[in-house]
Amino acid sequence: MNKYSPTLPPSTLKERHGVYLGSTYINQTQARTFTKFLADDIRQDTISRLSSVRYISFLTDGSNGRSVKEKDLVYIKNLVDNFPEMSFYGFQDVEDASAYVVLDCINTMFIERGNTEWKTNLIGFGADGAAIRNEGILAKLNHAMPWLMGISCVAHRLELAAKVAFRDSYFATKVRVLFTSR
Repeated sequence: MNKYSPTLPPSTLKERHGVYLGSTYINQTQARTFTKFLADDIRQDTISRLSSVRYISFLTDGSNGRSVKEKDLVYIKNLVDNFPEMSFYGFQDVEDASAYVVLDCINTMFIERGNTEWKTNLIGFGADGAAIRNEGILAKLNHAMPWLMGISCVAHRLELAAKVAFRDSYFATKVRVLFTSR
């Protein structure tokens, strides 16, 4: 079983939801195709809902790993009937995590989804501290949109604060030894 295998056998899902799938659709290739169609449907629904929204905020973060190419992830926050709603907007490969490259990625993502006016609707921006500080993404966006408010990610800020607080403590030493010893 690889890491992309389903956790439940398809027959269990069939029984649980009362859907007869037959043997044609019970394989990884068809599961991938089915998932793609679901994702496309959700994406179109999100794009349609956001087309009538007056103001948006977006949150972005990058992800990378040793074997995975750097990706930028975007969520959109807006109001629907005066209640905040958060929607996954998409993710794209980026060459590196520099502000210009990530902004180009975000711009491309909005344009590909038909939202060419996203900069006029944007009122808020959230990201990790690196994107907010110095000459990061917020600084680049503020050149064109001085009204834009940027907010650092609370989880990233908490992680940085904990790192500073425990830097020279007994526990930090123990953790360092644990992770560096063989």
